[in-house]
Amino acid sequence: KITCRGFNLEGGGAQALTVMRAITFARLSGITYVHTAFSDINHSVMAKEEWAAAWERLFNLGAGEIPWDGNRTDSVSFTANSRELEMCFGWSGHLERLQTGFWEDVPAFRRKFHANKPIRPASPFTVSVHIRRGDVAEDSNAHLFTNSDAISRTLDLLLAILARYGITHRVHLYSQGAPSDFVEFRKYGTVLFLDADAQWSLQSMVYSDILVMAKGTFSYCAGLLSEGIKMSERESALPPMDDWIIRESNGDFDVELLRLALERFTSERNV
Repeated sequence: KITCRGFNLEGGGAQALTVMRAITFARLSGITYVHTAFSDINHSVMAKEEWAAAWERLFNLGAGEIPWDGNRTDSVSFTANSRELEMCFGWSGHLERLQTGFWEDVPAFRRKFHANKPIRPASPFTVSVHIRRGDVAEDSNAHLFTNSDAISRTLDLLLAILARYGITHRVHLYSQGAPSDFVEFRKYGTVLFLDADAQWSLQSMVYSDILVMAKGTFSYCAGLLSEGIKMSERESALPPMDDWIIRESNGDFDVELLRLALERFTSERNV
């Protein structure tokens, strides 16, 4: 058996992604996954136990899984031993197949996420933009930083396409900081959600019609769980799914790919 006991220095996105990968690894390797509920999630804004329980409810990854019984003699922690497990089960040199298997499981992770939540009410077409700030800046964690000019370039191209199709929309921006840090986005009629509750923010991003992602596991998990159009950065260290629209470092992207994705999406949703 394998389980995930968590990294107490990691946030909800990183820990959820590890659990998802463990579930896929167990399925492909023919071994049993037993679920350990989150117990210590970083960036807590409330009592540790309440914070962890809230993330557990949000992702709902334990739904339909066997709960771990606390016996450490018959289960291995995937969290701390993933590389060794890959070697033991012959996945070294075949990680692309493991990644493909992960993509196959994403619809199941989406079903788990939505299973304990009310049906999403009809709402205006929403473009959500996640911008990493706070502990991420050009001179701090620079590999996770995207400058505002590049994001503006993406929005200029994206919103021009929506206008061409006559799609009424709203733009929501999720980040940290003061409104004065985001003045360049006023021209889009952007609604700012700054330093908002992290779980509410992630769920809102999941429910977006178009999600302009930042680098990192928080945005990545929202992208995996979303059924909308996702736009990720080429420079992200996390692999995109095949249907994601890739943005270049200057904010450009393949306009034709987005146009086709938008036609499929609006046709399916009757937008």
